[in-house]
Amino acid sequence: MLVSMHHDVLLLTLDSLFTLSAQTVEPTPMRLAVEVGVREAVVIEALHHLESRGLVDAGRVRLTMRGLATAAALHASLERTAATTLRAA
Repeated sequence: MLVSMHHDVLLLTLDSLFTLSAQTVEPTPMRLAVEVGVREAVVIEALHHLESRGLVDAGRVRLTMRGLATAAALHASLERTAATTLRAA
């Protein structure tokens, strides 16, 4: 595992997995890498890190129930932040 997995990559991977799943798009490490803007190997490491936290099934590239709840809350928070930023601009 990477010595220092960037927090932002973990959050973006979790949010992208949530978004792709909601769009009924088959999530793959390559699709997540494109969404997050990193190499596929980085996403695979992020998936394993998130799996160690009980949030994803890395082998199936799926959210667990705990991961779904966490990702939904994260996504809502990111949307609120984006809306606030747009209003302030």
